[in-house]
Amino acid sequence: MSDLRSLLDEASADLTPAGDEYAATIGLAARRTRRARRQRLVAAAVAIVIAAAGISLAVGTFGPRAGRPAGQPPYGNGPIGFVGFTSNAPFGITGDLYTVNSDGSGLTRLTRSGDVTVDVHFSPDGRKVLSARSPGEGDWTIAVMNADGSDRRQLTGGEAGSASSATDEFPSWIAGGRIAFVRNTGGRAAQGIWIMNADGSRARLVTPGWVPFEAAFSPDGSRVAWMGNRHTGAGEEDIFVADLDGSHRARLTHDPGTAMMPSWSPDGARLAFVNSGTIQVIDSDGSGRRTIYRCDRPCAGGQWPTWSPDGREIAFTVSSMQPPFSRTKWTDLFVVRTDGSDLHRVIRLPFIACCPTWQPIGPAGGDSGR
Repeated sequence: MSDLRSLLDEASADLTPAGDEYAATIGLAARRTRRARRQRLVAAAVAIVIAAAGISLAVGTFGPRAGRPAGQPPYGNGPIGFVGFTSNAPFGITGDLYTVNSDGSGLTRLTRSGDVTVDVHFSPDGRKVLSARSPGEGDWTIAVMNADGSDRRQLTGGEAGSASSATDEFPSWIAGGRIAFVRNTGGRAAQGIWIMNADGSRARLVTPGWVPFEAAFSPDGSRVAWMGNRHTGAGEEDIFVADLDGSHRARLTHDPGTAMMPSWSPDGARLAFVNSGTIQVIDSDGSGRRTIYRCDRPCAGGQWPTWSPDGREIAFTVSSMQPPFSRTKWTDLFVVRTDGSDLHRVIRLPFIACCPTWQPIGPAGGDSGR
């Protein structure tokens, strides 16, 4: 316990001063939009902050759980990674990667560079961590590191630090150990969806000119989900899906407010997402929609849902937002089953944290995280 307290105290000392924390949270959202869509995610973040809703549940019952794709090993649930945000980041809200076991033990800080951004993902075998990073003003590049935080290598944005800037973001692991990401830089000829090998080689533009916002790529690499504007004004977004080439587009949500942060299940059959502070799950064809977490007391609502490797649970964060909404006092990391049952808090962190990613371990059978 003393070691855990020491780590939390150390992390707290590094983080944004309390009076600036709420502004930092909004700044994080604004930073990610830095194009014409800037006001869209800011509005979405505000919608989350003012959402009324806590630890009551709307529990749904699903049909039989979809199986994994043929040949996919049954990995178990390892530690949960997340990004903790540091103070005085030179180019916006960035932080460091941490992990914690799903029973709340073993909190570990893996990096100390302070430039890890909100897009972090463990590889399907659990050995690597993919992330976006912000090494300089206007630069957003893709990097990969070992699961223990060592040997981090930049995969894109060779021009970073020069007169040219890179804007590569929303990376995801897809089938064959490859990486899909969105490029929004270098002129329209370079913009679009790209795929590259895990070492950054053989990068190629596969869908020119299309820059889906908050893109999440399905595990098999055939589809993409994103947060799309209904063209009815800021704060009016839905979750859309399409094939990787942009064809067969479908709108999955059709209700007021902002739906955002889509996350694919390991078998590619379902999506988790945030809708005005609630955590919801929906089949990829738009059916079977359920709310699995709802916040009923002053808080920022659920954010950043991510699936467990076995597809049975979802981790997400909840931040304290107390009147006068001037500071974030803590961030809770929660886990809930995909039917809305067995909600439990993994750990309370005394700093801003986001975007959990669950490490696969195995091959193993059944739950192994707690």
